[in-house]
Amino acid sequence: MSKTLTLGAIKKENAKYRETKRIQLDSKNHLDVNTKFDPDTKELAKAEFIKVIFDKLLEITNNSNVDGEFDNSLYEQASDEYLSAINLIGIQIALIIKHFTSLEIDATTYEDYVKVMSELGKYDYTEAIIEALGKEERDKLFAEFTTELDKANNKIIEEVEKLKAQNQNQATE
Repeated sequence: MSKTLTLGAIKKENAKYRETKRIQLDSKNHLDVNTKFDPDTKELAKAEFIKVIFDKLLEITNNSNVDGEFDNSLYEQASDEYLSAINLIGIQIALIIKHFTSLEIDATTYEDYVKVMSELGKYDYTEAIIEALGKEERDKLFAEFTTELDKANNKIIEEVEKLKAQNQNQATE
């Protein structure tokens, strides 16, 4: 027989998202990492990822306008450089560290996240932190980042196609 759901039962179930484990990074530094990823925080991390990437994409687009003309080769070159798989993964890792560890990260822009990863890389902490997060939670979130980016891309393409159709209809009228 089932029981009536209570707020207490929900709080008890949600307590698993507050569980952390402490990892020793070196002789002087430790970090607390979440053992389970809270769904709300995951959504926040994914939304921030999309914002960071599309803000950079908008910047690249704006910088590709030369004398009022869009320079596609300049756009492609900058997109390839800034939005490479390695850079996207680095930003995802930085976001996971920001949202699921005790490390204080105040990054908000693409450049901020690149600096975070550069600083972490100097001390070889990144791998230890990522490994401590747990493979299942980490891999699931990486897949969700990709899915969110694909959804956002598809939505933009859909909106661009609608605008093109509207412009063609207006031009033929």
